[in-house]
Order: sequence, then structure tokens, then C-alpha cells
Amino acid sequence: MHKLFNFLLGFMLGVLAGAAIAMLLAPESGEETRRQIQVRKEQVVQEGKRAATETKAELYAQLDELTKGELPES
Repeated sequence: MHKLFNFLLGFMLGVLAGAAIAMLLAPESGEETRRQIQVRKEQVVQEGKRAATETKAELYAQLDELTKGELPES
């Protein structure tokens, strides 16, 4: 348990140090960086929603096949 705690502590300190260095060396202003992060976050959310919708449709199709006694294609 002690090794896990040390690992997690080191990992978190590394993340914080990396974030601080990235902010100091960022080529754009803070406002521009925040705008880019917001745009990318919205893209990721939309991609996630699209993937969830596609997966849901596939699962419903497989469920229909199984309830009809057919084997799904693998």
C-alpha cells in the first residue's frame, strides 16, 4: 500500500509539474489557449456522443437478432 501511495504521489507531482511547464512555455496567450481547450473539449464531447449513438444502435440490432433466435455476425 505504501508503494502505491508513493507512486500516486509522484504521478500527481509529475502531472502538476508538467502542467506548470506547459503553461509557461505555451506559444499562445492564456486566453487563446483556453479557447483552444474549449473548442477541443467540445469536439471530444461531440465525438463521444456520436460514438455512443452508433454503439447503442449496434447493440439494439444485436439484441433484435438474439431475440429472434439468430446468431450475430462476428
